[in-house]
Amino acid sequence: MAESIETRNLPHDLMAERAVLGAVLIEPNQFDAAAQIVQSAMFWLPEHGMVFSAFARLRAKNTPIDFQT
Repeated sequence: MAESIETRNLPHDLMAERAVLGAVLIEPNQFDAAAQIVQSAMFWLPEHGMVFSAFARLRAKNTPIDFQT
């Protein structure tokens, strides 16, 4: 059974998660640098991890990471 948001343990920083995702959207060519440090499983909010995973899939297909894709 998946953990709910209410039962997940601290620490977490949703602003930091948003900053990582936003930084990649602003500078997509920096995804590789971010991916050396961050993995999708590290995100506390599952939706943020899903977005980061989507970035990785786009990168693997050489598809631009942007607001439209």
